[in-house]
Amino acid sequence: MSLAYQKLLLGTGAGRQSLNFTGSAWIVDLVVPGTTGLTNYTYEAWIKPSAVGPSYINIVGKNYESRGGSLYLSNGRLAFYQGSERVAGGSVQTDVWQHVACVRFGGSVYLYLDGVNVAISGNDGNNPTDTDIVVGASLVDGATTPQNQHFNGLMFRPRVSNIARYTADFTPDPNYRADANTMFLVGVGPQGDPIEEAVGDPLQFNSVGASPDVP
Repeated sequence: MSLAYQKLLLGTGAGRQSLNFTGSAWIVDLVVPGTTGLTNYTYEAWIKPSAVGPSYINIVGKNYESRGGSLYLSNGRLAFYQGSERVAGGSVQTDVWQHVACVRFGGSVYLYLDGVNVAISGNDGNNPTDTDIVVGASLVDGATTPQNQHFNGLMFRPRVSNIARYTADFTPDPNYRADANTMFLVGVGPQGDPIEEAVGDPLQFNSVGASPDVP
């Protein structure tokens, strides 16, 4: 294991940078093992958006049609979208670091903003059946390249887990790392590019930079 990668795993050096999304930036992994048919799961990230509207803005998740589902911003609110907006709540701020999470647990979807539950819905749609994970833009059914609903701003350690990590209010940790239940986790590699830390899959990405500004 290289020293650079050890630092990445420890959250120091290059790995302690955030992802910088501008314009039409996006990250996608089209085949992420272990993320389909999940009963419980968690989508989360630290975000410092430069804009929170006026319409849908994707943070992290699967495609936004009926086979997937994503953690979104919807007109300044935190939202879960799967074919339609299933649940939304809270008030996301611009130019401030905030932790956001969507948790599916016990047949309901819970949204957390900075560790506080801001919305609950039993209308959680279908278990995800697509293998893709997309960050910072939307991916419609059948597409391989994200096309719209772009996130603008900074994002830190977007993660997808195969368990419900949060079932009550909590204190967000800016230093979480990959563990046995992490299916997808993006950090910044030694060259300043996005790198997948959980399973080491190669990522496709466009116009994603790095920033020393972190939560």
